[in-house]
Amino acid sequence: MRSKGFTLLELLVVIVIIAMLTSLVVIGVTYAMRTSRISNTRAMLGTIKGALENYHTRWRDYPP
Repeated sequence: MRSKGFTLLELLVVIVIIAMLTSLVVIGVTYAMRTSRISNTRAMLGTIKGALENYHTRWRDYPP
């Protein structure tokens, strides 16, 4: 009578599949974090640019 269980090979295949899926998720999250930081920096620079333009319009010069 055979026991009802998984072989070592089947367990290793499942572990490899889970590891590959996990690495894909980590790569995706890393990419998303990097692009969000870039977008955030661009937005901040746009805000600073607008503030400098407002200052220049009002005082006809840029701040020291």
